[in-house]
Amino acid sequence: SPIVPPFPTPPSGRPLSFGLSTLYCDAGLLNLITSGGDGTSIEYRVPGLGDWRITTGFIIPPYQRQNTTFSLYARQSGRKISTQFAANCSAPARVANPETGIGWQVSVLGNPVDDQVQLRLSGLAGQTVGLSLSDATGRVISERQVAVQTEGQTETVNLRGSAGVYLLRAIRNGQQQTVKVLKK
Repeated sequence: SPIVPPFPTPPSGRPLSFGLSTLYCDAGLLNLITSGGDGTSIEYRVPGLGDWRITTGFIIPPYQRQNTTFSLYARQSGRKISTQFAANCSAPARVANPETGIGWQVSVLGNPVDDQVQLRLSGLAGQTVGLSLSDATGRVISERQVAVQTEGQTETVNLRGSAGVYLLRAIRNGQQQTVKVLKK
C-alpha cells in the first residue's frame, strides 16, 4: 500500500532528513519519506497541496504531474527541513482505468471529488450492479446494490472520509471494474 502511516521515527542520533520521496503517477499520490530525528512526531507540508499535518501522503492534481517542482517541508520538535521534488510522470495520469472487453462501464463524473462521487453506469440497463467503496488501506467504507433502470444512469455515492485516494469497485456477474477516486 502506498500510504505510509504517521508513526514517529525512532531516535537515530542523526538529524532529521528527507529520503527519496515517491510519486505514484496513476493516482497522483506523493509520499514524503524522512529519516533520522529525535523520535517525536513529524509534520509535513507541501505548499499548494496541503498545510502542516502528520500524514505523509499528498495528492498532486493531474495537470501538475508533469514537469512541476514542489517544495517539501518537514518539522520535528521545532526544527524545519526542506527539499525540492520534481514530478515527472511520463504521460497524463488516468484517474479511471476501466477493464476492457466486458461490455459495461462505470465512470466517475468529475474527479477529484468533495463529499459525493457521481457515477455514470453504461451498458447495464435492466441489470443490478454492486458498488463497493474502500479507502487506500482496503477498508470498506460502503457497499450497496443498484438496480440500473436506464442507459447511462447516474448514481451518487457519499464519501465523508478525509482527503486521499479511494477505490470504487463495481461488480456484476463475477466481472468487476475498479475506479480510483481522488477526494479533495
